Amino acid sequence: MYAARFQGAGNERLTAAWAVVVTTAWGTAWATVWTGTVTAAQPAAAAARADVGASRAAFAAASKDLKALLGELTLLEAQYQQPEADKQAIIAKAQPLEKKLRAASERLEETAFALADVDPKNKAAGEVTGAVVARMLQGDAPAKALEVVERLDRAGAADGNVLLMAATAAMVLSRLDAAEAWLAKAGKVGSDANLEDLRGAIERERPKVAEEMTKRQAEAQADDLPRVKLATSAGDVVVELFENEAPNTVANFIALVDRKFYDGTPFHRVIGGFMAQGGDPTGTGRGGPGHAIECECGAPGSRRHFLGSLSMAHAGKNTGGSQFFLTFRPTEHLDGKHTVFGRVISGFDVLPKLIRTQDEQGRPLPGLKPDTIVKAEVVRRRNHPYEPKVLPDPRAKPQ
Repeated sequence: MYAARFQGAGNERLTAAWAVVVTTAWGTAWATVWTGTVTAAQPAAAAARADVGASRAAFAAASKDLKALLGELTLLEAQYQQPEADKQAIIAKAQPLEKKLRAASERLEETAFALADVDPKNKAAGEVTGAVVARMLQGDAPAKALEVVERLDRAGAADGNVLLMAATAAMVLSRLDAAEAWLAKAGKVGSDANLEDLRGAIERERPKVAEEMTKRQAEAQADDLPRVKLATSAGDVVVELFENEAPNTVANFIALVDRKFYDGTPFHRVIGGFMAQGGDPTGTGRGGPGHAIECECGAPGSRRHFLGSLSMAHAGKNTGGSQFFLTFRPTEHLDGKHTVFGRVISGFDVLPKLIRTQDEQGRPLPGLKPDTIVKAEVVRRRNHPYEPKVLPDPRAKPQ
């Protein structure tokens, strides 16, 4: 809301400052900041009471600080809307708030977790910690979300919704036994979700995951699949390529890497909760290498889409050329439609860092500079030439 009102002001930094507020996904946690409500605890031991008291005080102070900053930001936003406003002066005042907001938000999180450790039933702290877990899931960081829930669970501070988010994170990571265990815990504390539907989803995934893990074990034993390192502006990602199931797609990818085709190309289409697409030197989604290759998604033993799958993008069967995407979670609806030709084996932490260039409905987000592949290089290959069989570019115009 606030960010949209500053669009066109000629200052992306101000928009970013507003986005800190409106995109934290803390939900009702902000109500805690504004009301300052903290649930009292009544531990038996005096030392425990002292710990709770100190933690409550720190949390209340962090809430107060963030509330004050939000008040400043709201006032500036109101001033900005006035017809006679000196907009550039207001922008100059708002810019320093970005760092302060981030620091205050981090402090609120830290004090909320500290309070949850000593007072696990504290409602206010639970709202903040639960929102942090939700934000991590929404930000495509399921492993981090699971780590946070494990901490909360050890402290006895994980409610049914948080436990349910842990089950979701475990499913995204294809840790199905863990997902079922988290669901069982959620049921015991009275989660209001339809757990039977979720259990059914887990059971449907089991044969797919089992097949994939069997293949990965065999690949690890052979230890000879080609690998490519993508040095991106957000960090390094290493992918292992499925030459056994998609030999021509892999040959095409390696040949393009050897040509330095991908160096400097952007991740032009990145959608949270879905995938990051790149490989187009034009950055428009319409560019390519000047040729196409046949899809191998219908070949026997073709791979499915899991978290970190590397798959070919195309505009129809046998139209793919250079564009690819990396999935942020299992995407069953793409199985059999796009050729999965590799998977991330290193750099999972980079995926959540890639700039989301579109919203979850696929609409472009203006004013954002996409991350790029700085350099792509083959770090392991089998001992044979990689010469793909190519087709004419379907986008080429007749002469």
